[in-house]
Formats: sequence, structure tokens, C-alpha cells
Amino acid sequence: SPTTSFPTDEPWVTSTGGTSLQRAQTGGSFSETAWDQSGGGFSSFFPTPSFQQFLPASDQQLLNHRRGVPDVAADANPDSGLAIYSGGWQLGGGTSASAPLWAAIMAIANQVAGHPLGFINPALYKLATSSTYARDFHDITVGNNSTNVNGILVPGHDATPGWDPITGLGSPNAENLIPDLIAAIKG
Repeated sequence: SPTTSFPTDEPWVTSTGGTSLQRAQTGGSFSETAWDQSGGGFSSFFPTPSFQQFLPASDQQLLNHRRGVPDVAADANPDSGLAIYSGGWQLGGGTSASAPLWAAIMAIANQVAGHPLGFINPALYKLATSSTYARDFHDITVGNNSTNVNGILVPGHDATPGWDPITGLGSPNAENLIPDLIAAIKG
């Protein structure tokens, strides 16, 4: 049955899901979908934290008074993942790659702010309900993380507009997100 794990469902964690990047056949554009191996779902232990209580009513029905994860996402597909050098170049993937990517963006944000930003989850969700959401995040609306384990279908979740239990609020547009996040934390 679908489940989440610790510590990703802990409310003090910024939980990171995974996406896949695809380059268009022509031109230089990319599209991004939910990675089919990304985790996500609803905690059996933690109630909906205050920062998720401002999500729309449709999301509140999904949450059903539970902590929903992930909060955000980034490229995690090993086929399009991060370039890693370890005696030679290779592609790294998994949410073990998307989480450090978010950590790096937050390290840059701390540098830009001139101080540690601290617990960012309330500010992330504040941005999700603001007019800056569409420029701060790439909202992932395509993909699913259902999986087949030894011939048994384990139903997952669909990527949908806004927050969803596979890509959270979406992947970052760091150029816009960093100054908007700093402003949201200040004010």
C-alpha cells in the first residue's frame, strides 16, 4: 500500500520529490514531468502543519488532516540528473540528488540574504498562495508515481496544478525564487 517514510514526512523537514527533464526534439526548450520513482503521499503520524493549511480546499481534502509530502521537487531522474565527478563523469539521480540541489539553492539564498534563512517551509507555502508562484516555481502537472512491485500495482499519485503529493509545489526557478523567498521571510 502507498506510504511515506521518516524523516520526509516530518513537518520540520523540507521534503523534496523528483522530476524528469526532457529536451524537445527541435529547439532548445525542455519540459518537466513528475518522475515515476519519486515518493510522495500523506503521513500516518503527523497532522497537517500550519503552513499547509493555507492550500486550497481541494488540497485540504487530499491532506485529510495529514502532513502531505513532498514540499518541493527537482530533477531526480538518473537519465537527466546531475553531473557528478567521481573518477570520471557520470549522471546521478534520485531524490538523493534533488534534495542536495535544493540545499545548494538555499545556501545561495542564505548568502544573498546575508544570514541563514532558517526554516523555509512557511515562506515556501506563502509564495505558493501569492502572485509570484508562477514565476518562483515550475508547476509540474504531468506524471504519476504508481509502481509495480513483484506484479502488484501500488497506486501512486498524479501530478496536478498547484501542490500535489508527488512534486509538491514544483521545481525551483531559483533566479526568481531566491529574492521572493527572502522577501517572504522578512515580511
